Amino acid sequence: MINLIIYDFDNTLIRTQAHVIVEYMDGSIKRIPSQLFTLEVSSDNKYDFSEFEDVCHKTSLVLNSIENLYSDLSKYYRHPDYYICLLTARKNPEPIRDFLMRMGIRIFFPIHAVEGTENKLFWIKDFISNNYVKSITLYDDDKFLLESVGHMAERSFIEFNGILINE
Repeated sequence: MINLIIYDFDNTLIRTQAHVIVEYMDGSIKRIPSQLFTLEVSSDNKYDFSEFEDVCHKTSLVLNSIENLYSDLSKYYRHPDYYICLLTARKNPEPIRDFLMRMGIRIFFPIHAVEGTENKLFWIKDFISNNYVKSITLYDDDKFLLESVGHMAERSFIEFNGILINE
């Protein structure tokens, strides 16, 4: 049985100044802070995440989340019953890997880039269907994702611990 521990990156492990560019049905375009993105999601809009291709210098660490990550890694890394990973809505994991290495954080855990917030839920669902999962711990700033994963876990009789990061 696997205990799945997932960390989001943007606005969970770091605070970023990157914006999502939203093109609405009427043709208007607006840049919104990433923290507000989940409030703007609609299938009618087009989204541009190009500002997330680089982890810019206007980034700060979220210390509680980093401490939790280190704690989990020190306890469970190499433990066969635990799978610890970063799950990001970014398209490319390399800027994350580079940033963490520059911060002195050794990367010996997988970073899954799923290109889009909605794809995080699909990744988790796929992981559950391909593994015997006992529990899920999810650190994320997206309340909707935490609630959705919680409902999915409950239906699958999986223990769930969702930690909303909103420092």
